[in-house]
Amino acid sequence: MSRLLFMARPPPTVRDVMQHSLAYRQLHERLGNSLSPPGNWHQTLSDRFFEGRGLAKSLQRAGDRVRASACTLLLNRIQGVDRSTPGRRERIHWAFRAKGEPAGFAALVAAVREGLAQEGLASPGGHTPHVTVSYDAPMALGTQKITPIPWTLEELLLVEGGGEPYAYEVIARWPLQPLPACQQLALL
Repeated sequence: MSRLLFMARPPPTVRDVMQHSLAYRQLHERLGNSLSPPGNWHQTLSDRFFEGRGLAKSLQRAGDRVRASACTLLLNRIQGVDRSTPGRRERIHWAFRAKGEPAGFAALVAAVREGLAQEGLASPGGHTPHVTVSYDAPMALGTQKITPIPWTLEELLLVEGGGEPYAYEVIARWPLQPLPACQQLALL
């Protein structure tokens, strides 16, 4: 069953740095086949919605309502988080994590949530700045500090996930408003 959600994807230049960071620590070898394809790496900005009649159009209208600025995440570590649930097999997620939660990120998630609410759709999930690189890692991983990787989220995407192998198809995209000049200077 396909699923729909809002996300941002790191551009190829940022993805390349992330891949290098994994390779430098030989973490990609430890993940083996459980490493998600880099083209699927993303920052989730809404909960998942499972396809229903007219749902894609409602989600597109929600995306049309989003008014938010770009924001920059500073990915500064890789962690393995146990996502096991009672009665199911163990699942360990490895993800790049960001330092803190920038106000711009919280505002973007809130704007997406508000757009969805105006369409009668709820997205209460606790979205934190991260990029999962394995949803089913073969082992736990303590915090691995890395050279910080800045990633500016400049575009909101509505995607449909599914298929074999699993992939995301972009249904719609919206540019985010540029970062204010003072925030751009702070990144230098």
